Amino acid sequence: MEITRIWREDHDLIVRVLDALEAALTEASRPLRVRRDVFEPFIEFLDSFMERCHYPMEEKRLFPAVEECGIPFAGSPMAAMMHEHHLARGHLHTVAESLESAVGGDPQAVARFLENGRGLVTLLRQHADKEEHCVLGMADRVLQGAAGEAALQSFRKLQRGDDYQAAMRRCRTLADELTAAHRNRTGTP
Repeated sequence: MEITRIWREDHDLIVRVLDALEAALTEASRPLRVRRDVFEPFIEFLDSFMERCHYPMEEKRLFPAVEECGIPFAGSPMAAMMHEHHLARGHLHTVAESLESAVGGDPQAVARFLENGRGLVTLLRQHADKEEHCVLGMADRVLQGAAGEAALQSFRKLQRGDDYQAAMRRCRTLADELTAAHRNRTGTP
């Protein structure tokens, strides 16, 4: 279905970046050395992609559309996904906040940086998998006919916005750069 294809493409992009981030975190842990030039692009990608592209599509478009089709939000997989968005934001905030001290070699900051970076990778991989196997299947089932067309038009309107377009262009460029820079370390061909 066209609506959920958008999410699957987003997930492919994020998983590519997560693979590269995991490789960068592994490299930074042996020896303990966090480099600003390595991690700032990851922080930029994740913040921009999550807050300007992916989460708005889910939180303001997909979840309300599914709810309008009769799936209550409270206690649903969508509520669980929103909770995980909150957790991911927390991990990313801690990574960004601890970067400067970690670059300076503060052992506690390095540990906090690496722990939250790894936590973010794990959380987002599991999150994408849950969305693929639960939320998107549910959306495919309920967003049919007029409801599906209305949701798709809502998504397209958001995607045509200048902020979304600029963020997505930048995120795709960053994803390509990060994947290329860490290709040999991720095992990705």
